[in-house]
Amino acid sequence: MEKKHISIIGSCVSRNLFNTTLLKNVFEIDQYICQICEFALFDSGLNIKKEDIYKANIPEFTSRCFNYELNKTAIDELKQKKSEYILIDLHNISSSIYEASIDDFKNSVYTQSSGHDLFNYLPYLNNVNNLKRLKLKEIKFVEFDKTIIENGLIRLSEFLKENYEESKIIIHIPKRVKLYSDINGNIFSFDKANIEKDIIYDSIVFKYSNFLISLLPNCKVFYNTNNTIAKLIESNINNNINIPQSDHFSDYDNFCAAKNLIKCIGINSYLNNDSIIEPINVELINLNNKFLKTLMSLNKYSDLVVNLNSYFDKISNYNDFIFIFSVKDEASLYIKYFRNKTNLGISANIRYRQSYIAVVDKSRNFIYEENSNNKLSYNYIVKGETREDSSFNNASILIKSAGFDCGNISEIIINNGENLSLNKRGLNIVILNAKTLDIIDRINCDTHSDRQLLIESDYLKNIKIKI
Repeated sequence: MEKKHISIIGSCVSRNLFNTTLLKNVFEIDQYICQICEFALFDSGLNIKKEDIYKANIPEFTSRCFNYELNKTAIDELKQKKSEYILIDLHNISSSIYEASIDDFKNSVYTQSSGHDLFNYLPYLNNVNNLKRLKLKEIKFVEFDKTIIENGLIRLSEFLKENYEESKIIIHIPKRVKLYSDINGNIFSFDKANIEKDIIYDSIVFKYSNFLISLLPNCKVFYNTNNTIAKLIESNINNNINIPQSDHFSDYDNFCAAKNLIKCIGINSYLNNDSIIEPINVELINLNNKFLKTLMSLNKYSDLVVNLNSYFDKISNYNDFIFIFSVKDEASLYIKYFRNKTNLGISANIRYRQSYIAVVDKSRNFIYEENSNNKLSYNYIVKGETREDSSFNNASILIKSAGFDCGNISEIIINNGENLSLNKRGLNIVILNAKTLDIIDRINCDTHSDRQLLIESDYLKNIKIKI
């Protein structure tokens, strides 16, 4: 079937849906207008030369976002390549607002999601001659004039109605509170203040999404898979919660949200496609699993929720294993909370959307790590060991990493075999037996979006690996 063309205004929460096999078969993305302040799309830009922004030593993707925000070029790009469909999410609308200026705020623009990155990268931008006077001023959302937001969304709705059929305008309403469940669907007991904060964020996103919907009465709307977790958290916020909700697994959740999108725009025939692979609807893990009890001592671990730190805490002897790390897409935001990296002997000091590779083989007194704005590749040659049933000479472990701007992949390959990396956003880890090179586990932790560092693990999902 011929693919339909779509543009996206919003966040990676929406972009991730188009990584599912379902939407890959349905849509071709023409434009991804990312990390922008939706209510300020029509403001006059600062007329900064694009090449000056790109001269700063910052990732290409980030430079593109800064160009959108400082020069307000997004609408012109959408006009130049108009798609049949357009999707909008206001996931970042509750973020702090920044005012950017190059003339002491005589003329300025508003920025939100990119504003935080602008603040972090301001020293790099100020190193460029024409950007030395670029300044930022933070305005807390609660102190901001909300009529500016509403007027900006009114202008956005008018642009959408002028350029798209209203029935092909899609509003996606994401939820942050879904982050408070693990891969097995259990709601985790997090800090009450964090839960309450994200519920407030969600209420703001919901409020302004509905305001935009009211201006576009014939648009299409879809939500995350369900809001059961949100309701449970709201009703049990003072309690310790451990409630099975087994369909709330990130891949499965994205897949179900993608199905909701297909249904909301009325093209259900696309669901009948043999190439669509539906992710596993993960059941609760079996804590009596012999492997888990023996290797990770999980017989002592009563909590079903496992995060990256608790996982590594249960490994009694790091010398028994080889740990291989490879980043895909973006992993810098919350990797600082991975405290076990010190015990492993790595720094994992990476910047936004950088590539990153690390090998920790303490049995051979070998540690290697590297980060870069470019794609990385490293071949680790493991000295052979004798096994009971066979022996191997030197083995080759090829590790590749590419951040979002330079390839967006993660690969970990032994002796020209298949890719062992889970190849998902964030930190991908493969754990090998140091003596035999048998595969112990494959892990992913989305250190870009999950500050609690919850993990996806093949063995925690009780999935056997065949190599």
